Amino acid sequence: MNFTNHGRTGKHTSAARQRITHQQRQQTDRLSRVQSQTYQAKYAHYEHTDTHLGGSDGPQTIETVRQFSAPPRPPQQLNANLASDPDTHILVLWHIAQHIPRLRKWVIANSAADAQLLEYIAQQGGPGVEQAFEALFSSMK
Repeated sequence: MNFTNHGRTGKHTSAARQRITHQQRQQTDRLSRVQSQTYQAKYAHYEHTDTHLGGSDGPQTIETVRQFSAPPRPPQQLNANLASDPDTHILVLWHIAQHIPRLRKWVIANSAADAQLLEYIAQQGGPGVEQAFEALFSSMK
């Protein structure tokens, strides 16, 4: 018996090599999509931080606040004006309340401060906090 190769080289025919190459491209594409989806899922919550954490209900737990309470980017200076400004982001107010006790009284004066933030400040105390709460409560009468 005579066997002829008929243009085949090695183990695979050119059609088989093309199939393998096509399969490899498909696998690479699938891997790329999975990596992209994994990356998007991993970092998706950073895109929505403003809406989820800074909404009217404020941060949900102290751990959530700690996770997202990095200091603001320069040139923003943490001072009484920033702490009492209603346009200051709620996470900045949380950062001030956690790290700068002398400015807590100004956060109390901020109309953007929610109940959770005010409760946190009341529990932590600080210079002028009692007087600021007295002024806040007397203004509500």
